[in-house]
Amino acid sequence: MRPKSYTSSTERLPEHQSSLENINNETTQVEKTATAVIRKIRYAILDDVFKPGDLLPELDLAKRFEVSRSPVREALQALQKEGTLIAEPYRGGS
Repeated sequence: MRPKSYTSSTERLPEHQSSLENINNETTQVEKTATAVIRKIRYAILDDVFKPGDLLPELDLAKRFEVSRSPVREALQALQKEGTLIAEPYRGGS
C-alpha cells in the first residue's frame, strides 16, 4: 500500500525553508545512493556474482553494499521496471 501524498501550500514560512532544504538534500542523497546500488547490482550480474534465478533479498543487499534498505528497495524497483530483475512477492528480487 502506498503512503498518501500531500500537497503543500504555496506560502512558506521563512523558518521552515532551512528544514525544507535539509529534506531536499537528504532526498538527493538517497537518490544518489540508489543510483550507486543500481550500478553495483548491474556489475554484479555482469560479473556472474548474481546468476539468473538467484534471490536478491533487500536486507542481504543492504548489508553487502553497506547502505540502508530504502536505496536498495528503490534500486530493485528501478531494475525491475527496466526488465533486469523479476520481482516475486514475499521472495525478493531475482
